[in-house]
Amino acid sequence: MIPLSAGCRRRSPEFPEMGFTTAASRKVFPVPSFVDDSSGALPEGDRIQRMKDRITQMEKDLRSTYALAAIVNKKSEIAADVERYALTELHKATESLNFIALNRAEENKRIHERVHALTQLSSAEEIFWREHSKASTVAQFQDRVQQVHHFFDKCYKAMRVVWKTMFPLNAVPPTLLTLMSEFRNAKKIRDLVRAQVFAGARFTLALVLARYPSASLLSIANATGDLEVLYPKVLLPANIIVDRLEKDSKVPEERETPQG
Repeated sequence: MIPLSAGCRRRSPEFPEMGFTTAASRKVFPVPSFVDDSSGALPEGDRIQRMKDRITQMEKDLRSTYALAAIVNKKSEIAADVERYALTELHKATESLNFIALNRAEENKRIHERVHALTQLSSAEEIFWREHSKASTVAQFQDRVQQVHHFFDKCYKAMRVVWKTMFPLNAVPPTLLTLMSEFRNAKKIRDLVRAQVFAGARFTLALVLARYPSASLLSIANATGDLEVLYPKVLLPANIIVDRLEKDSKVPEERETPQG
């Protein structure tokens, strides 16, 4: 074997018998990128162990990814089931609102126009309104609710007219529910009628007192005898009193009479 020169030995303190420098050895035997070589090349056993650890971690990450995908898929299935159930119940609710007189042709026209408008307004990500069957189900329910609301509004206006006609001196209950509750039984209706009679008597006696301040109202109230023979004499004043009562309590007819 030919001995190496002294210069080569000085240039190769790591491998004096081969004459390679550290930089040269790295070019011939590069260290893998996943190996931390901050302190120089690791022994082969350590590199293999690190590779095994890295593979093990990658397998764990992969299993976690599969598990997450399974959860997402399950949630999607649950969401789809919930959506189907909600749409089914919505359809049932819609059918339960068909007790009012409906014009199917007009209803279908309104639904078509609403679905078209919602489709145009929805973004590309909002796929719900772009599915015609789902959008139509929701739009039909909304339309039925509006029609029922209109129907009950007409009922309230009609009952309001009846109330103002029968009980002109009483304030009209503010809602359909409170108005209907006033007619819930016979006693309630009798009380309403009695209240009207009382209001008329009170108004009449007040007129008497206004004209004759010293009149004994108790004597008038307790008067006895055949009062029917006096009815013809009080007919005209009675009509005047009733007209005054109606005038004071009357609401303009065009605002009271239900339309449509």
